[in-house]
Amino acid sequence: MVMGVAALGILFGILTLMPGRAIAQEKKRALSWYDVIVEEGQSSRHFVGSTTLGEDEFIRSCTGTALVRLDDLIYKDNVGKYKLWTEWDPLFQDRVYMNPKYIIAVNPLMHDPRETSSK
Repeated sequence: MVMGVAALGILFGILTLMPGRAIAQEKKRALSWYDVIVEEGQSSRHFVGSTTLGEDEFIRSCTGTALVRLDDLIYKDNVGKYKLWTEWDPLFQDRVYMNPKYIIAVNPLMHDPRETSSK
């Protein structure tokens, strides 16, 4: 009986660590950054954010029918500095789902633009 309880304790420990490891591995995945231009009536809007999708996969998603997701959404302020989307509007989360039907252009970025905008 003691052996069974110990085995259950070990199993529980392993199972509780697994989700944390999966999250850690997800965070370790390389992020690709994009500036996506979306048609908005007579004008357009830029969405700058990241995704774990590689460039080819992201471009394919932009030509499909399912909504396209960008995470870590940021915006460029009036002086050209990139800031968190939630600093501009704390009501919204820092991600956006775009209808590919209205995507005009996708500009792959070299890295998170906040890394260079503060220099």
